[in-house]
Amino acid sequence: AMFNLIAQVKIRPIKPLEIGVSYHLRTNRSKVLVVNYLDLQNINNLSAKASYAINSQWSAFVNVDNILNQKWYLGPSMPSQGIVAMLGGSFKF
Repeated sequence: AMFNLIAQVKIRPIKPLEIGVSYHLRTNRSKVLVVNYLDLQNINNLSAKASYAINSQWSAFVNVDNILNQKWYLGPSMPSQGIVAMLGGSFKF
């Protein structure tokens, strides 16, 4: 990649809640093949996440990736997924 930019912002509006937004841009991506170059397309990835600490051990979270639903290739024949969301919880011990 010729240009790589990652920007992140996290806020904590109330103590147990953390909200974050990030943006990842990679331009001029290509892969050398035996005979030519494969254009992997620019990465334009906007993500958001939120987590809530229920107590000192338990927390719940939600992550959403590729909010702009952009298409790019991670490698030859490996296209990116569309919008991806994950909901879960964590336990610290």
